[in-house]
Amino acid sequence: MFGNYGGDIMRKKPILVLGMICGILVLITILSTVQAKRNTADQDIIEWTVGRGDTLWEIAAENRGKTEIRRYIYEIKELNDISSTIYPGQILLLPPGK
Repeated sequence: MFGNYGGDIMRKKPILVLGMICGILVLITILSTVQAKRNTADQDIIEWTVGRGDTLWEIAAENRGKTEIRRYIYEIKELNDISSTIYPGQILLLPPGK
């Protein structure tokens, strides 16, 4: 009665391993698709070197296109993981102006 229990587990083990491998492959496919979309969006990002006296407001005003300026400043801060303080020589990534 209990002697066959170990044999059942050993027969199911290859199926579990195969299922895990398939799951990992699906996850890798999904993540690479997300990364490809992100890389496409990153093509329009501009690198801006902060000059002496530059402010986020002035940088945004020059690069925002038709995007509302406060929204564009928010996007700059999010993209660069910064607060409102910037420093001369700092390189900022600017989202595409729309």
